[in-house]
Amino acid sequence: SERKARRALEDEQSLREQMEEERHAIEEALYQAQKMEAVARLTAGVAHDFNNILMIVRGSAEALRRRAAEPARSGRLIDAIVAGAERGQTLTRQLLAFSRPSAAHAATIHLQDQAADMKRLMVQSTRTDIDVEVEMARDLGPVRIDRNVFEVALINLAVNARDAMPAGGRLILSARNVAADDASLPLIGEAVAITIRDTGAGIAPDHLDKVFEPFFTTKGHGKGRGL
Repeated sequence: SERKARRALEDEQSLREQMEEERHAIEEALYQAQKMEAVARLTAGVAHDFNNILMIVRGSAEALRRRAAEPARSGRLIDAIVAGAERGQTLTRQLLAFSRPSAAHAATIHLQDQAADMKRLMVQSTRTDIDVEVEMARDLGPVRIDRNVFEVALINLAVNARDAMPAGGRLILSARNVAADDASLPLIGEAVAITIRDTGAGIAPDHLDKVFEPFFTTKGHGKGRGL
């Protein structure tokens, strides 16, 4: 009877510990969800306000283009204003896509056709002492993505790689076909795996579980936003 009582007590203690661990896990998941919802609301507000400003800037630039007495002299400045406004509008679309996934505009494209643009985007985000390489399989399948979201991800990765290679180095983007049986992530059917590697310092192992947290950064105060 004493042994049975001891086993029952041990089982009860083990069950309590398991339930406590599950409670902590649920609380952490809820906290992360609430934090992401707050960031999404903030992002949406910023995007709407910024877009209103850009509409004024672009409208004024277009009016100036029509009314300029010397279009040859002012044309370059006006083009720069319009280009800046267009880049700002791209940013607002990216912010809205982050805050409202339904706002994303996915399309089916072939990455091989975008290789030159992808390389140019990454080169512009790095420095001259960093060699950017793009390697794509010849038989690469089509992908369905939102180009704006994809491009902002490339820019972020390129900037992080640049900061991790202060003395220069190599930045390599590669793409290959993968199937459910050879992919490292849970996958149904076929897909394209895009890998970005650099020769920089890397990230500390104890930071890996935080890399997707909003506002987390390893660059120190004032050097990175982490979003």
